[in-house]
Amino acid sequence: MNTIGHHTCANRNGNTYILQNAPFPSEFNKEANKIPFLGGGYYFWDTNPEAAHFWGENHYKGNYFIYECVLNIEDDKFLDLVGSRKDMIQLRELIDKFSRKIGGENLSLGEILEYLKKLHNLDPNFFDVDAVRAIDSSKS
Repeated sequence: MNTIGHHTCANRNGNTYILQNAPFPSEFNKEANKIPFLGGGYYFWDTNPEAAHFWGENHYKGNYFIYECVLNIEDDKFLDLVGSRKDMIQLRELIDKFSRKIGGENLSLGEILEYLKKLHNLDPNFFDVDAVRAIDSSKS
């Protein structure tokens, strides 16, 4: 998968700092007990600067920066929950297989992906995924 990524971040410490250090990971917020939409990791809008600006306006009150870069991810390490029916089925099968252990249908997608990442840490051949593409259906 080869695409242009747009990473929206708060404009703290100035543009030079951001250009030297971006992208920034989104991580589990222990205080709010909130797991990011697709679990911890780096978030990019896939060739969608409009969505990146929308996110910046709503989440950073207009004080944001968009870092643009080329993303090139090996197809076999890319879980596409937007354009690959095969990948959607694969994830559904994993959820069904581990539903008792991970809490079934009550968990968010981020919680499920975090569980699968933990299993990958135990067995590097299991769920060997570097990137997940999904549709953000939130209103903000």
